[in-house]
Amino acid sequence: MSEGKILKFRIILDTEEDVIRDIEIQDDCSFTNVHECIQQSFGFSGLEMASFYRSDEFWEKGEELPLVDMGGAENEAPGLAMNDLVLKEHIKEKHERFLYVYDFLRMWCFYVEVIELSEANPEFDYPLMSFELGKAPSEDSKEVNFFDDIDLGDLSSDSKAEKTGDPEIDAYLDEMDGDDDYEDLGMENLDDYQDLF
Repeated sequence: MSEGKILKFRIILDTEEDVIRDIEIQDDCSFTNVHECIQQSFGFSGLEMASFYRSDEFWEKGEELPLVDMGGAENEAPGLAMNDLVLKEHIKEKHERFLYVYDFLRMWCFYVEVIELSEANPEFDYPLMSFELGKAPSEDSKEVNFFDDIDLGDLSSDSKAEKTGDPEIDAYLDEMDGDDDYEDLGMENLDDYQDLF
C-alpha cells in the first residue's frame, strides 16, 4: 500500500523507432530512483555514468544533475548528486522537462517529462511502469566512437592539412592551418564543431 503524491514521467528514448515508457513514482523519492527505474524499464545494466539535465519546452540542456557529486576544490561547497535531490523539492508542476543521458561514450539520450501529478493509489506498489511502447535496443547496440577511423596524420604545427575533396571543408582547413584560435568561429562546444561538417 502506498500513500502520498505520485509523479508520472513519460520517457522517450532518442531512437528512430518509438520506444516509450511511463513510470509512476512517489514524490519523496530521489532522482537516483528515477534513474534506476529508467534503467530497469529499458533493460539497461545501469553500470555506466548518467546525468539528468533540466530542460525547457525546446529541450535545451540546462543545469546538470549528475549521478554522483563530481566534486570541486576543497574549499567549494559540495555539488549536486541525484541521490540528494528529492523529487518533490525540485518538481512543482506538470510538463517539467529533463534530458537524461546515460553512458557518455555511447550517449544514450532520453526525453523525460512529468505528464501527471496525482494521489497514490493504495492498491498499487510504487514505483511502477504503467505504459510501454516499443522494444528497447540492446545497451551495447550503439557504437562507441573513439575516432579510430580518423587518420590524424602528422599533427606537427608546420604540417599542412590534407585536402578532402570537399571545397567547403578544404577552404576551412586552409583558413585554420596553423591557427589554434577557434573562438573566432563562435564555437563554444563540440556540437558547434560538428555543424561544420
